[in-house]
Amino acid sequence: MARIFLIIVVLLSASVGGCSDEANKTSSPAIPSAGQNDEYVRKPLKITTQDGRTLFFQVEIADDPQERAKGLMYREDMAPDHGMIFLFSEEQALSFWMRNTFLALDIIFVDKDGIILNIGKGMPLDESGVPSAGPAKAAIELNAGTADKLGISAGDRIDFIGFNN
Repeated sequence: MARIFLIIVVLLSASVGGCSDEANKTSSPAIPSAGQNDEYVRKPLKITTQDGRTLFFQVEIADDPQERAKGLMYREDMAPDHGMIFLFSEEQALSFWMRNTFLALDIIFVDKDGIILNIGKGMPLDESGVPSAGPAKAAIELNAGTADKLGISAGDRIDFIGFNN
């Protein structure tokens, strides 16, 4: 009798463990939340405001035509301190659209000296252009409202390894 009881306990423990594992597999988030690891490689970006504050972000790099064309398309979530920097070899007038982009974004245009020219607002799926206020060598996309919330404005400076300023 004790042996049958032990077998029942072992079987019940195994089935409960199996249910827990299955529940964990199906309940894990499909999109990484802030702080979780994901497949994207990020590098640190620093913004120094005109009043001397220093702000740090982790940004993905889009520095070739394919990466720039894809940008943040199809993303549904981005951590508050994450973003993407689009690097160009020459300064030029830039205009960004939001084709297949589900996130509302601040688009920060930067000149060759690392000075922010202007900050545009990109609305999800809007294909009208968001232009730079002059020739730009980079653009940075952050979650919408980040610039206002942190007081980032035209005239602030960015520092980023790989940006020739």
